[in-house]
Amino acid sequence: MSKSKYAKIVAAYRTDLSLALQWARANKTITGPAEVQKSGDAYYARVKLKKGKGFLKNLISDKFGSFIKVK
Repeated sequence: MSKSKYAKIVAAYRTDLSLALQWARANKTITGPAEVQKSGDAYYARVKLKKGKGFLKNLISDKFGSFIKVK
């Protein structure tokens, strides 16, 4: 089983996405800065992972619920 090196975090609002990125960095799940981009009516950031994508999904969903998605 191989780990994904990158993940995409998607949110409806830029502030929600910024909070999720800050939370993930504080928990040492992602590395470095992530460039926030707009796609249609949502914002997303492509991030490099330190841990697995499943760990990031659980961390984000526990804190933010259904407001933020990890793909």
